[in-house]
Amino acid sequence: MDSEVTISLAGSAVQAQLATVSLRIYDGEAISPPLEMKAYLLADDSHPFLLGFEDFLTDGDLFVSFIQNLAFVEFPPVSLSDRR
Repeated sequence: MDSEVTISLAGSAVQAQLATVSLRIYDGEAISPPLEMKAYLLADDSHPFLLGFEDFLTDGDLFVSFIQNLAFVEFPPVSLSDRR
């Protein structure tokens, strides 16, 4: 899914490619299964890399406790053989 779009970033128009990227989230103890997310890919590193949240929560469960000031996403366990 590659298509060129113009986005507004820091008050200026920037050209980007809307694409799907595959990633894993690692917190020092656990690693998520491969996740596919939509992302704006910029031509250079003049601006931060931007990730959206669409598709992010389809494979995990979001837990939020305002009383405990705690929030996290829990993913199904991944075996060591699934790590790349």
